[in-house]
Amino acid sequence: MKDFGARLQVVGILPTLLATFVVVFFVVSGAPVAPLDAIALKTGAEAIGLAGAVWITVGAVALAVTLQPLQFRLVQLLEGYWPGGIVAPVRALGIAWQRRKYLRAVARLAIVKGSKGKLRQLVAASLREAAAHQIRARFPDESRLLPTALGNTLRCTEDKVGRRYGIQVVTLWPRLHLVLPPALRDELDDEVNQLDVSCRLSVTWLLAAVICTSFLASNLSATILNWGWALIAASLWALSALAYRSAIEAAEAHGQDIEVTLDLHRHLLIEAMRLPATRTLSEDRRVFPLLSKLFTTYSSQHDLQLEYRESSKQFGTGR
Repeated sequence: MKDFGARLQVVGILPTLLATFVVVFFVVSGAPVAPLDAIALKTGAEAIGLAGAVWITVGAVALAVTLQPLQFRLVQLLEGYWPGGIVAPVRALGIAWQRRKYLRAVARLAIVKGSKGKLRQLVAASLREAAAHQIRARFPDESRLLPTALGNTLRCTEDKVGRRYGIQVVTLWPRLHLVLPPALRDELDDEVNQLDVSCRLSVTWLLAAVICTSFLASNLSATILNWGWALIAASLWALSALAYRSAIEAAEAHGQDIEVTLDLHRHLLIEAMRLPATRTLSEDRRVFPLLSKLFTTYSSQHDLQLEYRESSKQFGTGR
């Protein structure tokens, strides 16, 4: 409960409170009729007052608590898991744009190989390395592309990390996460919180930008005259884009740490399942697919066979 409260405060309440205060202040300050100056700022602060600040805070907290269970769906929305229907063409356009970026990165690997001269070779090597990193960390296989950069970064982790051990991250990671050392688990959870905060900030700043922009658009003549308010609205759009970019970086960093965790601690899942310790990489590639199949099977009518250890003391001593 304590962890949930801290997560709610950081992930839910803070972004919602910030966006709500900005929108309310924008409205009560007289925008866009009144010029953006010290008088407008004073007017807004006085209009909100202490009682207004309390009510805004209460409302933001109530909204954040209500929406917190939807955080996973919010991240999925930013990943590009959109429904069909009228959204399908937009999703198709997004995938086409991401495929274009992917193919440009692939082409950059080949184009720069023929560069001549030391300086050009250094530049070519740098471009080649950047393209290779982008393909490795930001894109899944071409057939698995999603319409957003965040979705492709997270899917890249799902598809590629653990592949050399036969590990399906989507299936096995939630179980391995529970048996990790507490310090490591807390560090990974902090990374997820950072990702969630960035996603929530991106959406709340976006909503605030839409509301403020719509408010300004209702009185274009006053907006043109007092263009300082347009700068605030533009800043909200920029903050939303920056938060989204931060979410992508957080997703990539989290994926890299998941990869390292699988390299060093994948045996903990085998131990927790009371299976004999694997002694070779080929045994890893045999056992982990079996576990993935077991965890995705919801029927007792299957032919999966796993040999358990007699006790936890036998772990690491062979079969």
